[in-house]
Amino acid sequence: MQSPADERRKVLPPTPSQGPSWTRLLIGLLALALAILGWLASRRTPSVGVAPAGRSAAAPRQHSELAKRLDDALARTDAACRTATSRRLAAARRAVEAGCVQARGGVDGAVAELCGSKNSAVLIWLMASDTVRKTARTDAHVQSVLDPAIMAPCLQGMATAEKELGRLQGELSEISTAFAVELAAITESSAPAAGVDSAAWESLCQSIHESQTRVRKIAQTKIAGQVGLGLSALFIRSTMISARKVFGHIVKRLVATQAVAIGTAAADGPFPVGDLIALIVEAGGVGLSVYDLHKARNVMIPELKQHLNTAINSVRADALNDVEGRVGTMLEAFETHNHGLVATLKEDLR
Repeated sequence: MQSPADERRKVLPPTPSQGPSWTRLLIGLLALALAILGWLASRRTPSVGVAPAGRSAAAPRQHSELAKRLDDALARTDAACRTATSRRLAAARRAVEAGCVQARGGVDGAVAELCGSKNSAVLIWLMASDTVRKTARTDAHVQSVLDPAIMAPCLQGMATAEKELGRLQGELSEISTAFAVELAAITESSAPAAGVDSAAWESLCQSIHESQTRVRKIAQTKIAGQVGLGLSALFIRSTMISARKVFGHIVKRLVATQAVAIGTAAADGPFPVGDLIALIVEAGGVGLSVYDLHKARNVMIPELKQHLNTAINSVRADALNDVEGRVGTMLEAFETHNHGLVATLKEDLR
């Protein structure tokens, strides 16, 4: 028979040994530690698709949309600048052309006045007087004839062209200012989603404002210039080339035979027009005659017309080149500025 102790051992399960119990405990603790480390790592490193703290999950998409809006605004601004430039440049060209056409129309009258009997005598006397007295009264006389008929129309055409360039500068400045305002509005609405805080956005706006001031100064220096610089000298030189070629031999003989009379007359002030022709004819004893004067005048008329028309063509070409060059420089300054703003914004908003 079994004892009561043996019966209890049959009913109760066997007691596990000490070794297996510690193993399971260590495994459990290790699993817990690994779980804690994994949780901590997930807190430090965002998973794919989760934006870092302080930046929206949609930032890459917002950057792409912002870049497109900036590029669209820039394209519209470029088109507006080029439209304004084409319009003002065409108006400036027309002004120069109109002035030169009017000047060509005044050539015949100016030449007829310079080469008339009385004025031929005046011109010869003044050239002789300048030779004796080392003055430049001939230039002043020639300018007084050419100025209203030829030089003034050319200057008026270039002055009108200069006004067009000034208006273009104003238009480009307005377009660029409106562009800067649009950029500020675009970045203001997009900056939060793109991860730019208010302080950074205000800094961008300040940079835009400061650059606008700089570009206005650049544009002003590009159109600052003197209209018609050297215009008078060109026309006077053209006239004097013809006058010396045609009347030069008469002037030399007059100086040789009438130096005292010329000096005395020149000292009197106003031209003694009534005595000039007689003064020149009286030099006939050394080979001068009314026929010489008549022949010289008729030779000078076609030659002077050719010289003056050539000078007008030169003025036209120089004026158009000047206008086109300055307009191109002005447009380049504004476009460089506007493109630079967009490039800066894209860089700062990354």
